[in-house]
Amino acid sequence: MKKPRVGLLPLYLELYDIKRPERRPRIEGFYEQIAAALTDRGLEVSTVQVCRLKAEFNAAIRKFEDDAVDAIVTLHLAYSPSLESSEALASTSLPLVVLDTTPAYSYGPGQDPAEVSYNHGIHGVQDMCNLLIRNGKPFPTSWSAWQVSRGRRDWRPVWGERAWADSDRRLWGWGILLCPRQPCKLRWECKPSRVTRRSSSL
Repeated sequence: MKKPRVGLLPLYLELYDIKRPERRPRIEGFYEQIAAALTDRGLEVSTVQVCRLKAEFNAAIRKFEDDAVDAIVTLHLAYSPSLESSEALASTSLPLVVLDTTPAYSYGPGQDPAEVSYNHGIHGVQDMCNLLIRNGKPFPTSWSAWQVSRGRRDWRPVWGERAWADSDRRLWGWGILLCPRQPCKLRWECKPSRVTRRSSSL
């Protein structure tokens, strides 16, 4: 079985670059960490520059199409206005996986409030998913902490006989990505008209 290749799409907000440019190095570092984490788990990863505006998203997705990736994996580095990205994501024939994770493993009462600047991508995830549904683009989601340490759930890429898109991109069957080892195994069946989740204990 060939090693799956994914395009990792980083979503960000131009306003932050204008008002808080000092955040950008850490934001880019997180993107690089996730790309490395996916590579360590057996995927080939195609990377692009951080995307904020419609033209940047269009260029990134064209690159992924030219690279013939098996799927696009989105990663919100912060809130990102979905009108900048949703049209390009909905129109590509490439399968899409929405990855929801953050730099911090947890965000409780003891967390430094300043860390919210780096851990609020979920707001963009919700916004984007709403527009993808409205535009009829199917997608599975994957969510869990990305860090690996004792006692924490790790990601692992999972794929089966029908893991990736067929040649005409009409259906991708078991588009499984970054499934936590515990407590359950998630399998996603994606068709143009719907996305359903199936789960079974390990």
